[in-house]
Amino acid sequence: MTQGAVKTTGKRSRAVSAKKKAILSAALDTFSQFGFHGTRLEQIAELA
Repeated sequence: MTQGAVKTTGKRSRAVSAKKKAILSAALDTFSQFGFHGTRLEQIAELA
C-alpha cells in the first residue's frame, strides 16, 4: 500500500466519522423536540 492510499483512507474515515456525528446530533435534537414516534427520517436528514 502506498502512502497516498493511507492518506485518502484517513481523510475518508474522518469524513465518515464527521457525518455520523452530524446525523446523531440531528437525531438527538429532533427526538428531543418531537419524540421518538413524532420524528421522521426526513427531518433528521435535513438537519444533518
